[in-house]
Amino acid sequence: VLRDGKYVGTRLTSQTDEQEIVNMMVGRDLDESDSLISDQPPGPEILRVEALASKDCFEEISFNVHSREILTFFGLVGAGRTDVARALVGLDDSTGGKVYLHGEEVLINRPGVAMRKGIAYLPEDRKNDGLFLDKTIKENFLAPNLRKVAPKGWLRWSVLREIVQEFVGLLDIQTPSLDQRVNNLSGGNQQKVLFGEWLATEPEVLIVDEPTRGIDVGTKAEIHRLLRNLAEQGKAVMVISSDLPEALRISDRIAVMRRGKLIGFI
Repeated sequence: VLRDGKYVGTRLTSQTDEQEIVNMMVGRDLDESDSLISDQPPGPEILRVEALASKDCFEEISFNVHSREILTFFGLVGAGRTDVARALVGLDDSTGGKVYLHGEEVLINRPGVAMRKGIAYLPEDRKNDGLFLDKTIKENFLAPNLRKVAPKGWLRWSVLREIVQEFVGLLDIQTPSLDQRVNNLSGGNQQKVLFGEWLATEPEVLIVDEPTRGIDVGTKAEIHRLLRNLAEQGKAVMVISSDLPEALRISDRIAVMRRGKLIGFI
C-alpha cells in the first residue's frame, strides 16, 4: 500500500481484510459500513414531482423530497435514473408531468430556470458536463454564480475570491492556489470543486448524480458526510446511484428504478 508517494506496508491477502487496507490507504480509521441515516424525522416537503415522463426514457414517475431528507434513486445503468434528473432540471424534454416547489407548481424548461428556483444539479460526468477542466478553480465557480458576483454586469473579483476561499476551506479542497487549473487536481478534489460551485448558489434542492464515482475511499467518505450535513441543514437532497452500499449507507428513502419504471420505495 502506498499513500502520498510513500510506502505504508505490505499485507498477505489471507491475513488482512478490506477495512485494514482502506485504513492504510487513508491513514486513519475509516469504516464505510457506518450508517449515516438520520434518526430524526424529515422536515416539510420541498419538491414534489407528479407523473413526470419522457418518451423512450422513462414512464410516468411521481415522488417527493422533504427538507432534511436524502432520497436516492437506485438502479442499474440504463434504468432511467439520470434521465429523470435531466428532465427535472430542463436539460432534456419531458412529455408530461408537473413539478411543485413548496406546494406551488413551477415550469422548468431549461437549467437556468431550475437554478433560479433553487435547484442545483451535479452531473455524473463531471469532466465533460460539470467542470471546465482547463480553467481555474476560481473561474469554475464563476459559471453558476455569475448573477451573485456580477449583479449589474460588472464582475466583482473580490467577492468571487471570498466565495471560493470559503468553500475551498469548507470542503477541504487540496490546492496550492485558487488559480490552479482544475485538470491538475485529483478526481476527489475535482468533485469537491463541483460541489462547492453549486453549493455557493445556495440551493434548496440538491440533485447529485453518482457523487462518488472515480474518487478515492477517503474522499468518498467525506462526500457521504457532506451530503448528510447538507440534509441536516434543511436541504432536500436527491442522489442518483448504482452503488448499493452507498445507497444503503446514506439514504433515508430509496426509489428503485428498472427499465424506465419506478418499481417502488424502500
